[in-house]
Amino acid sequence: METHIIFKHVQKMRPSCFSVEEQCCYYAEKMMLRQFMLMKQQGQVPDYLSVKDMKTWLLRGRRFLEEFQEINESIGERDLFKAELAWTAARHFCLAQMEEELLEELDKEKQLSQLLSRKVTLEGLQMFVSVIYPAAEEDVQTFLPTMHSNLLGIFGGIQVTSGDDKPAELLELEQSAASLVPEVVDIALTFLLEEPELKDKCNLASAQIGKLLTDSAAPCLSHFVSVSRIVMLCICTTAARSIVKAIFERFDQCSKSFHQMDYDESYLSARYGTICAIHDMGNEKHLRLCTSEGQEEALLQKREVSPQLDENMATAPNDVTEDAFSAKSGTNVAVFMADEIQVLQQEEETQKSLIQHCDLKKKKGVRAFFRGVWKRMRSCFSASTKD
Repeated sequence: METHIIFKHVQKMRPSCFSVEEQCCYYAEKMMLRQFMLMKQQGQVPDYLSVKDMKTWLLRGRRFLEEFQEINESIGERDLFKAELAWTAARHFCLAQMEEELLEELDKEKQLSQLLSRKVTLEGLQMFVSVIYPAAEEDVQTFLPTMHSNLLGIFGGIQVTSGDDKPAELLELEQSAASLVPEVVDIALTFLLEEPELKDKCNLASAQIGKLLTDSAAPCLSHFVSVSRIVMLCICTTAARSIVKAIFERFDQCSKSFHQMDYDESYLSARYGTICAIHDMGNEKHLRLCTSEGQEEALLQKREVSPQLDENMATAPNDVTEDAFSAKSGTNVAVFMADEIQVLQQEEETQKSLIQHCDLKKKKGVRAFFRGVWKRMRSCFSASTKD
């Protein structure tokens, strides 16, 4: 596989242009991240594990060279490095976007749960909407005939009765409004679900639907002379208000008996995998902690040895420690030097009278003796320092 093919593949690593295979991988990772975030909110994840840790774990789950094994021998190391870098950057982007999507979804689910006073997920809500949608369309179709009759009666002076044949103007109005039924339902549900904090959402939805119905009916009534758009908008908005109220009431009544409103696919498909991931990340954190504690313990042991060395250096005579004790050494060397100095002092006291009567040659011999002792002591210093 050539390098440009890899870069073309990387450019397509965006949720909007995923292949079927990439969509499946993205969805599976998203379900695991969602389950981790939910467990984190519920206090089922250790405090030392964060969403960033989970994203890192997911990032390590896919390896560049495993997915592009055939490129190892076909391109150079430099191009291979560039391709892997681009692929890794795309993976980071996907995981960041995934987290952002989940935060928005979880926040929306929280608002919906407060609105309906029960646990609600977007998946469960989608299932519920698909169930009540046909009935909501029937509610719209129930109020449209009355609206059409009022429009024809006011502007055309046409009275519509159930037993008579439908006039052409009525058929035209019905045909024009039929295509708007799904859009009317969508507008009503949008104001109900996507704007849960709005206090006047019923009137706002009615106003938007009323304008939509007015724009649809106006061409059908244009051949009448006395057509007022203000009056037409008032009639259509009144009908729209009845439609919105009917859809809201149906939604409220049916939602209370719908038992899958809290359905969560991630619990079924990703719960076990997420628990395994948490266990794996916990083991890694524990291993790093043990390694760090071992290093700190070794460092403390070294620091405990240092004060003892400083104390021995402080008690040694100044004339002896002037040169030798300025070097860094172990405790055993310091003790050896202290004992050696004490022996030398005792020998010096016992032979004090003899030294006073010694000639210059003998004095030189004593000095040579001391120089030999210091030479041996310094060699011990050097050997200890190298160790």
